[in-house]
Amino acid sequence: MKSYAEALAYLYSFANYELSAMSPRTDMRLTRMRRLLELAGNPHERFRSVHIAGTKGKGSTAAMIASIAQAAGLRAGLYSTPHLNTHRERMRIDGQLISRDEFVDRVQRVRRIVDEYDAAFGHPTTYELGTLLTFQYFADHEVDLAVVEVGLGGRLDATNVIQPDVAVFASISYDHTDVLGPTLTDIAREKAGIIKPGVPAISEPQQPEAAIVLERRARELGVPLTFVPPLRLIGAHRLIEAGLMPTEIEQCFELPARPLAAPTVNAEGAGLTQRVRALGRNDPIGAESTEIRIDTGSGAVVCMRLLGSHQLSNAGVAVAVARQLGWPEQAIVRGLEEVRWPGRLEILRERPLVVADGAHNVDSMEKLAAAIRERFRYERLRVIAGFSADKDIPGMAAVLDELANEVVLTRSKHPRSAAPEAITGHFGNVRIARDLGEALAGQGERELALITGSLYLVGEARLHLGRVAPEDQDPF
Repeated sequence: MKSYAEALAYLYSFANYELSAMSPRTDMRLTRMRRLLELAGNPHERFRSVHIAGTKGKGSTAAMIASIAQAAGLRAGLYSTPHLNTHRERMRIDGQLISRDEFVDRVQRVRRIVDEYDAAFGHPTTYELGTLLTFQYFADHEVDLAVVEVGLGGRLDATNVIQPDVAVFASISYDHTDVLGPTLTDIAREKAGIIKPGVPAISEPQQPEAAIVLERRARELGVPLTFVPPLRLIGAHRLIEAGLMPTEIEQCFELPARPLAAPTVNAEGAGLTQRVRALGRNDPIGAESTEIRIDTGSGAVVCMRLLGSHQLSNAGVAVAVARQLGWPEQAIVRGLEEVRWPGRLEILRERPLVVADGAHNVDSMEKLAAAIRERFRYERLRVIAGFSADKDIPGMAAVLDELANEVVLTRSKHPRSAAPEAITGHFGNVRIARDLGEALAGQGERELALITGSLYLVGEARLHLGRVAPEDQDPF
């Protein structure tokens, strides 16, 4: 095994449920993972960790926590799945991807462990071996804290062998229902499986059905569970309502006074209209801002580059985890300001405007639609969508039809992608494009193109529009 491509091919030669959809009969159990780790000397016992489950937002939350940990002076590892462009994105230390050479070396180590492994425990999967590789990588590089994102569910996920300092829950909604169960109670029960004796749990506010499950699990184990409210968004309108004058707001936002088409206000808000005109951009197309300003609850205002109000809930959880672990407030501010998480409301091109987001279930698509309306200005919206075949495409179609002037269906190169011809009936004003180049062709200067439906499609869009170098794209 001499090349990165060979190492990747070896890892992908095992059962890979990201390439072939997992079925309800799939054998998910932790005995294989524990045996693999035992043969490796139990590397997961050599670092502290934070464990994160959820349906939507767990990747962003994990990235925030890792960024805050690094700002606090810790050597921070981050394990997340899936990736956008290269498998190496899944394992980072202090924000840096594992190198190709080290990846090859570590796959060779994994291969030696597999050679010793007794198949009586069941054949390992690509995901389990990737988790083993990552835990060895973190242990050998002596990370102070590993932020570990659950891959699927929680109770039987390969990552659920760790004994974390905190168990964390992002938003729980419907996804992978064929594996996790058809109801929100079923799904939440699987995710609640990461709660362990002696480990405090922190969650963003959940739908009642999911919250009841988390509360019951925490009560059974006698551990504290805290539901954390979202952080507060600080915007020009709220500052005006608080009584600040336009000059004060300009200083806060560091914006020059430029005309802005005034928002619709009622008679009582007529004075507000004139004040808002002192702020913003005269450009009718683009992002309202490339960052959102939030109050951490301690008086500090953070400028965070992850867009969308849904990030306020993720940030609230990340801040609560940081305070639970005793990290300083200045690290919270710096960590949130420096966090980057590509493929989530990411501006790929400004002229004409292209935005990409990996939303792939109904809940995340609804949050994406709200964020697009809230954060962007445009005269026409073209949605370029591609989906995995096992997702709730009719549910997402209803959201996108209401949002867009036109939906262009295409597909990623991923083997699980749905054929556009098979799903056009779910959409109203729709057409099919062979690829992203054709889907983007003819985009007007005042038109926003939104690429969504799949992280795999978003990864291809990042490559197509030059946000990632060809040499940083995996060969398959």
